[in-house]
Amino acid sequence: MLNAVLEKSRHSQRSIAKLMGYSHVTVGRWTRGEATPDDVTVATFLAHLGIVGEERDRILEVASAPDGGDWLTVGPGGIPSQLAGVMNLERNAVRLTNWSPLFVPGMLQTQAYARAIIERSPRITDSEIDHLVTVRLGRQHAISRDEAPLKITSFLGVPALRGGIGGTSVMCGQLRYLLKASRFENVDLRVVPVDGEWHNGIMGPFSLYDSSGGEPTVLHIEHHRTGAFISDPSDVHAYQEDLVKDLRRLAYGPDETRELIQEELKNREDA
Repeated sequence: MLNAVLEKSRHSQRSIAKLMGYSHVTVGRWTRGEATPDDVTVATFLAHLGIVGEERDRILEVASAPDGGDWLTVGPGGIPSQLAGVMNLERNAVRLTNWSPLFVPGMLQTQAYARAIIERSPRITDSEIDHLVTVRLGRQHAISRDEAPLKITSFLGVPALRGGIGGTSVMCGQLRYLLKASRFENVDLRVVPVDGEWHNGIMGPFSLYDSSGGEPTVLHIEHHRTGAFISDPSDVHAYQEDLVKDLRRLAYGPDETRELIQEELKNREDA
């Protein structure tokens, strides 16, 4: 987020560091997401870059909200704010638990699969598609970074495996990547059936971000043009106790999950 606005400015890390009275090493850590400045420091950073108006407000909202309370993004202006908020959580989290009943979540998507989803968005240009695909794939660095890679427990609905996003070739590539990712030490991938009795996960997808250092767990719920970031302990606890435990009880084990993915891949390749 900070790196993006810095790159659009006439400043370098060294010049903005000098203006703010910090070392360029510290500013570099902010822009790489290795450290998170407080909202006052972010406001100063933006002021030196000449960032004003709605863009400034959106960035400050991201800087302060995940630690300071629940946060709702709405409408077209909320879309970049929501993405920036998710990226901030992914950089600082030590564990991500998510549930995606109908499609593969962004952290486990291939480039072709991500593009097939993003290009279906209304009123989007080719350059915006390219940028958003690059950003989405860049977020996956969180699970492969050398220092404290993000640990993921990803519950995936059976329909996500059997969907047709991007066509046969794209889906086959995505299924192959899921097989590969399921063997990463920090990835726990579980397929969940959704065609039986009612369970709480049928209500919809969600993500839970656990951070170190005593920071609160943040719940993220995303919809078409609206996203909510919730840190109220009672709400978060309800998802942890009611939904995650339900999903874990219903989910196939790691080996069974790989068998289901392999079976679906074979069916598509043989068709």
